This record gives sequence, structure tokens and C-alpha cells, in this order.
Amino acid sequence: MPKLINLILSKNFIVFSLIAYAISISIQYNLKIPSTLTEGDALSYIDFSFDNIEIIFTQHRTFGLPLLINLFEFFSPKFYYWGYFNLILFLFSVYVLYFALVKTGFHKILASSTIYGILLTYNLYYYFDFINTDIAGLSFFLLSISNFLLFVHLDKKINLFLFSILIFFCIFIRPSYILSVPCFLFYFYRLNTNIFEKKNIMKYVQYLFISNILIIFYILLRLFYAGNLGLVSFSGVLSSNHLTFLAEPDQLQNISIENRDFIKQLINRRNNVEGECNISYREAKINNIDINDHRSICYNDHLMSAWLEKIKLNLNLEPFPSDDPKNYSAWKYKGLSEFFNIKDNVEIDNQLKSATKEVIYKNKKEYLNIVLESLFKQSFIKYMLAIKYLIIIFIFGYFLLYTYKNTYVLDTKTKAFFEFNLIHYITLSLLTSFMNFPEERFFIAQSILLLPSTFFYFGHLFLKK
Repeated sequence: MPKLINLILSKNFIVFSLIAYAISISIQYNLKIPSTLTEGDALSYIDFSFDNIEIIFTQHRTFGLPLLINLFEFFSPKFYYWGYFNLILFLFSVYVLYFALVKTGFHKILASSTIYGILLTYNLYYYFDFINTDIAGLSFFLLSISNFLLFVHLDKKINLFLFSILIFFCIFIRPSYILSVPCFLFYFYRLNTNIFEKKNIMKYVQYLFISNILIIFYILLRLFYAGNLGLVSFSGVLSSNHLTFLAEPDQLQNISIENRDFIKQLINRRNNVEGECNISYREAKINNIDINDHRSICYNDHLMSAWLEKIKLNLNLEPFPSDDPKNYSAWKYKGLSEFFNIKDNVEIDNQLKSATKEVIYKNKKEYLNIVLESLFKQSFIKYMLAIKYLIIIFIFGYFLLYTYKNTYVLDTKTKAFFEFNLIHYITLSLLTSFMNFPEERFFIAQSILLLPSTFFYFGHLFLKK
């Protein structure tokens, strides 16, 4: 048995597993042609405009994935083999992470279980042939972590520069990875707790300046050109799902004049949506409808309703002719990515943000109830259920820790690695619960390292007792 375990934990077996993974995914899924180019979010990335710098800063998408798509389209105009590109990028990032974990002295069980945990995350398999941010964002995140570890533990300056570029690009593929920035700082602090030593002060200054300079420069440049502070003008759109769900006619008299007419029209739009999503929070409670289950079906409809109504009000545009009732549920009849790709989303996003804040303020108790339900039922329960088979595999993997229980200690960097992933998961849970809705897929990719690091951390504590 020890020989078999050593084989499983060896570098050669890791490489074999990566090759086997590539072959398996290639056989099971059609990676030659993207699953869809006209549905979902694909067109919003494909049609991203690079016409001028102002347009780049004012659209509702960040430039990261569109830039990758443009580079790929140069070689393959019809996006043939996009799935293979995703797969190769992903496997490369996984191997680099394994190399970094081993090189920086993490125990081979943690290094190997991290890689196997990533490869066995079965929920990822469906995303390789999609034109979306899930795989590309995760790949650049893993590459960022790898270079960060090499810099922190081996003091290699080149890795700090690479980390700065990679985390910048990662964030501008999927902006929610901005939550990892303070987590990296926390890890750095855990390894260098005495900040008043001269060498640590210099290291902090180097890290803080070099790792964040590109992000800060982009934000300042965007503030200058778009007049908006932030990464992208989309937070108002995302949070407007709460606006649509919470708004009630009897509250209109207490709404500001600039938002009143819009919210009145939005309530009318919500009431005319086809299906079960045409009720408010109050109506759902009266009818004993589970709020979290209802939102899991309707939050995206609520978001698009608010966005469509604001575009109609500001730009006099609708997906169908103005008298067509299909406009109330336009997403049921056609993909809206192209329609939503208006060149300037800044004002629309700011106005949605303003209206949402007003309605939430009038419904503070209801909003808090929504957030707390989302945190528990979605961020925790449904996420755990989504990876239940992976959890079972890791539970059976505890015998590996038992076999090696006398060969390792829970050192500072291992504790910090677990804490890094835990904090990242918690901040993602909070952000998505307060702003939009914590779908399981957000955590599948972005919290992919949580389970392996938790397994190693608590496994050690359990065996120690």
C-alpha cells in the first residue's frame, strides 16, 4: 500500500493524470466547435468593442476575455478548437501550480491532493467548450497563485512581476477575482508578521507597489475617461435584481422623483413577465413560496427586467418592436447579449444603482432576509451539494494522511494557504449574496482550492488528536 500511495503522489503520476484528463475531456466533449455563439453571454464578449479607449472603459464587460477571443479569432475566425485552447491553458496552469507548491516546500500530499481536487471537480467539465470567463479566469488565477508563492517563499523578483501581470489580467477576465487581492496580502502578512524589520518593510513595499500598480493605474485611467470609479460599470445591473423583486406600488410616493417613474414602469414590467417570476417578495411570502428557490429561478429575469426598462427609458430601445408583448420576457425568445452590448453603460448602471439603493433602504428587513438565506442555502448548502461526490472522495482520502501522519507538521504556510482559500470563499459568498445571487458555479471555479486545503488542514488536526 505505501508503494501505491507513493506512486499516486509522484510527479510522474501527476503528469499521467493530466494527460489522461486531456484525453478523457476530448473524447467526452466536442471541443472543436463552441457549444453556442448566439446564446448566453458569448456575444457580449465576442462583440466587445476596442474602437477607442473610452468605449473600452464604458462597456459592461471588462476587456480580458474579449482580448483573448480577438487573439484566438485571428487564427480561427469561426472559433474552431476554442475548447482545446481552454483545456490546454487550464492544464498548463494546473501543472504550474503543482510545480510551485512542490518548489516552495508544501507537503507532497497537499500538493498532490490540490491537483487531484482540481481535476476531479466534475462541475468544470461542461465549461471547456463555452465562450465564457469560467475556465480562462480560473487558469489565470492558478497561474497568479503559483507566481505569488514563488515570490513569497523563494524571493524571486521575476515572479512578483509575473504575478502583477497575471492577477491584473485574471481580474479583467472575471472582475470578482478582485476579492483575491486582500487575500494575497493576508497570506503575505502571515508569512512576514514582523513588519517593522527592515527587510520585511522593503518586501511589503515591493509587493504592495508592484502587485497592484497595474490595477490602480487602470482604475485611475478609467476614472479619467469614463468618469466612473471601479473596474467596470456593471454592479448596478447585478444588484438591480433586488430592485425588481422588492419594489412595491405602495412605496412609490416615498421614492425620489428621479427614480419614481422608472420604478413604476419596472413594477409593471415585472407583473407582465411570463411564468412564475412576475411576483414581488411580498407576494412570494404571502403565498408561502421559498424565497431562495424562487430567486434561483428568477433572479436573472429580475436583473434583465430592470436593465431592459432602464435602456428603454434612456435610449428608447427594446429587443422587439415597442408594441410587442414579447419585450416583457424578451430573453425567452432571443439571446440578449448583442442587445445589451450598448457602447456606454456607465449612466445606466449608475441610475440602476441609485434606484436599487432607494428600494433596499425602504425594504431593509426583507433585503437582509434575502441575503441571509442566500448565504446559508446557496453559498453553503447548495455549493456543498454541488461538490458532494468530491467531498466523499476526500473523506476516503484521509487514509493517506494517516499513512503519513508522522512525516509532516502543519507549518505556517500551510495554515496560511487554508486561511487564504477560506477568506476568499467567505468574501465571494458575501459579495454575491449582497449584490446578486450566489450561484454554485461561481464557487466551483473561484473556490476550487478550498476543499483540498481544508482536507489537509483539518486532517492534520484530527490525526494529531
